[in-house]
Amino acid sequence: MTAIAANAFKDNKNLSGVKLPETITSIGENAFYDCSSLKTINFPSSLTEIGESAFQLCIKLEKADLSQTKMIQINANSFYNCSSLKTVVLSQSIYAIQANAFHSCSSLESIALPDNFGGIANAAFAECRALKNVTLNEKITKILAMTFYNCTSLEKISIPSSIKTIGQYVFTGCTSLKQIEYLGDNPSSISASGVFSAYYTAEAASPESLYLPNVANDPSDGSWNNFLNYNWSTKTINYNQGMPK
Repeated sequence: MTAIAANAFKDNKNLSGVKLPETITSIGENAFYDCSSLKTINFPSSLTEIGESAFQLCIKLEKADLSQTKMIQINANSFYNCSSLKTVVLSQSIYAIQANAFHSCSSLESIALPDNFGGIANAAFAECRALKNVTLNEKITKILAMTFYNCTSLEKISIPSSIKTIGQYVFTGCTSLKQIEYLGDNPSSISASGVFSAYYTAEAASPESLYLPNVANDPSDGSWNNFLNYNWSTKTINYNQGMPK
């Protein structure tokens, strides 16, 4: 067997565990959609693709260890509303996460992106309300709209110098987000607007401290006061200082 066909186990309410052979290369779209009793499944090293919505609404799935796979991206809605998903381990081969991939994974507490990861699409981690720790690599270039929307437990984030674009409402509703670190040295390097703004029922985020470990001094022109189109003039900007661990 080399593939799980699209819709193969869709809406199966009795399936609780799956053991995939090392020959599987693909899991089709909606293959395990709404398998509401599915708690465990392995992802073999032969796997190259998980189709859109393959595990959407698998509300009892607790772990997705993709570390040994050969996947290059997480497709849209792949793990949408897997509300019990606590652990996700990504393969170093993964380059992108598509829209809504982990939307509403409300038990997920941390995510570390691979070393060569390039970008995160819209709402990929939106409504991950337990998410506290996000590790962004030094090659990621874009974080699209609403990526971390309503991640109410997220307290701090470090933004690599490689980032060029941060979309609207990326941190909207992140009401615990108080510390931002930027590893670049140019306040104009990132295109951003409405990153922290209120949207629908989600409150605006209001970070209090900006850490700039690679900026030696406060420039006389106040150029950092509008970093990410946010008013830092009444907040604390820490020059030549990294964010506390």
